[in-house]
Amino acid sequence: KGRIDFLKNLQDEIKIPIIVGILPIKSWGVAKYMQENVQGITIPPADYKLFQYLPDAEIFERQVAQAQEIVRYAREKNLAGVHLMPLGRGDKIPEILGYNHEKGVFNFFEKPLYLH
Repeated sequence: KGRIDFLKNLQDEIKIPIIVGILPIKSWGVAKYMQENVQGITIPPADYKLFQYLPDAEIFERQVAQAQEIVRYAREKNLAGVHLMPLGRGDKIPEILGYNHEKGVFNFFEKPLYLH
């Protein structure tokens, strides 16, 4: 939340729309590679340490839940949008965006946003 608040304040100050990039990590190997080799990617130290001991499926499910929280909070703060980078797991995009399969709408938005 702290980073989103910072981006919201920056967006308000510079009057340029800001889009939050969200990259759900899907395994310990990906987390390790990103942390060591991709400039600008920061994995919180507590998560990084925990990921070493979790099965990949659990890492990814935690990351999907965290991505949902980020999308919801970015929406509450009226940031310009989000850029999802699911690394081969595009099937999770509706879930990350809060898609309600029963109603056929996304739950995180004031006005219904439909998936076609």
